[in-house]
Amino acid sequence: MRLEVLCFGPHRHNKKRTMKRLMITLAFLIACQLTGIAYTQKTAHVNMKVLIDTLPSRKNALAEIQEVAKRSEAELEGMDKELQTAYNSYMATKPEQSEQINQYEESKLQKMQQDFQKRQQELTTMVQNMTVAMNERTYKIVQDASRTVAGKKGIQYVLDEASTIVASGPSITNEVIAELLRLEALTSNK
Repeated sequence: MRLEVLCFGPHRHNKKRTMKRLMITLAFLIACQLTGIAYTQKTAHVNMKVLIDTLPSRKNALAEIQEVAKRSEAELEGMDKELQTAYNSYMATKPEQSEQINQYEESKLQKMQQDFQKRQQELTTMVQNMTVAMNERTYKIVQDASRTVAGKKGIQYVLDEASTIVASGPSITNEVIAELLRLEALTSNK
């Protein structure tokens, strides 16, 4: 009786879909197994995190980005303190000043606030651009190194271990690391 509830309940279609997907996946894996050696020899995998963490240029770029972010934060804190001091001074003297002087002080505070926001946006954009440039350089050098190693080994596809379900081909992470370090040495000598 319990089986009927499970089979005819509201989740019946999800179970059929899951079984169908499982069967398709199984058929795909069997087909891959039947093609055997040709498939596994042309596919390899790498650990992208290890590759990225290996690059000295990335470590240096991260340190630079962190330093710029730290200096930016200090600059913005200084600007914020100045703004707060000016605001507190204005609020303390506002009742005793004429309306024209108060308008002048308010416009000065407004300008300081706008300058703060503008500088904050500039610094945020600068750090974001540095990060994007670093990631593009990193991706390019990892891609070049992977392509070189794959070419030498006759490999057609290189997959990241983190994004694969089954990594049955050989790992070429160590070979790619050696190539990365070689490419880094070449670019640092220029």
